[in-house]
Amino acid sequence: AVVSTQTTFFSRLHFDVFFSFGTCWGSYPVINLCSRPEFKAGVSLHPSHSKICAVIDGSEEETLKRIGCNQLYLSAGNDHENCQPGGLGEQVKIILLHHNLIISFYNECLYCSMFIVSRRYL
Repeated sequence: AVVSTQTTFFSRLHFDVFFSFGTCWGSYPVINLCSRPEFKAGVSLHPSHSKICAVIDGSEEETLKRIGCNQLYLSAGNDHENCQPGGLGEQVKIILLHHNLIISFYNECLYCSMFIVSRRYL
């Protein structure tokens, strides 16, 4: 309900494209928000959603299959195997490719920083 209220508010201000960014456990809301049609991309830095998906949703695979937009995982070498290249995220990526969606991986760092700039086109 909160997300719907916020997206409605911003849509009235002519912001109708959203993306989600989260770190660590924040990757769980990222992948869930990205199942909504108004979200166009998701970025998860040091993703740690694997265990929480199993507890809350019962299956990380089913949670990932609901994603409706492109994802970027910036994982460290010691992150869960499902968030690494060749892990569950990449296996689900093959399913998502049929819908022209991509989960990308970058796992060459133990520490990452990212600046995101967003520009609204009128």
